[in-house]
Amino acid sequence: ATESALQLAIELKVDIIAVQEPWILGSSQKLRNFTGSNRRSISHRSFTQILPEGDIRPRVMLYAVRELQARISTSPSFPTDPDCLLLSIRTRGFEFQLLNVQPKTIVLEDFNTHHPLWDPFCPTSSNASFLAEWFEDNNLELLNTPGEVTFCRTNQRESVLDLTLVSQDLADKVDDWNVLKSIGSDHHGTLFTVKIGEKERTPSPVALQRFNTQKAGWEKFRTKVQEYMENSHFLERIETECPSRGTEENRFLDEMAQDFTSNILQAAQDSIPQAKQG
Repeated sequence: ATESALQLAIELKVDIIAVQEPWILGSSQKLRNFTGSNRRSISHRSFTQILPEGDIRPRVMLYAVRELQARISTSPSFPTDPDCLLLSIRTRGFEFQLLNVQPKTIVLEDFNTHHPLWDPFCPTSSNASFLAEWFEDNNLELLNTPGEVTFCRTNQRESVLDLTLVSQDLADKVDDWNVLKSIGSDHHGTLFTVKIGEKERTPSPVALQRFNTQKAGWEKFRTKVQEYMENSHFLERIETECPSRGTEENRFLDEMAQDFTSNILQAAQDSIPQAKQG
């Protein structure tokens, strides 16, 4: 899967790839003494590998394209942890952090948790409300399109496990979020753009409305989602109207994504009180 993701990144001109649970040299034999030449994954001439410090097998890593005109550095104040990697990325006078809840931050994670906010068609996980509240308490905005599958394994239910979140002060610079299904893994890839030095986009209707999820009526939310989907004939249109390929297919899918988001937003407005501003 890593080789496919790296090749796809080249084709799509992706600058940074975040990998979770990567294959590490010697990882099948032991969990410690991952030092020196052992601290590496699958190599590629176009990318530099960045891994957490320490001698324990890392479970996260990043690939950065060698030609990237940016300064990438680890935070000396961040604790050494094989499960976490905090990087500061600075390019053309713009700086943001990757993987920690700090100002101008992007969080990428397989949370392995189902919640109606991002996975309205799966049963809610026992710890999901705590996770949703944590997102809200830390002013993180979810980029995922609710219900858009990120995990697909044979004989298992499709679901949304891999989430992308951004801090509010970076939300207007992160755009074009979408799912990549062709990386050869049961977890789909996610792709988005961090806009540098460009005119800020107009916030989406979802971003303009923040909801108090602690007071949400989730059963009503699920019922409303199903009701709006049925009334809009969403699934029927996908099955009967979707063009086979090309520009028309892309236009149709964009329209369906907008309809889907609108249905989710309307259901949220009916069942979740809005949070107070500020």
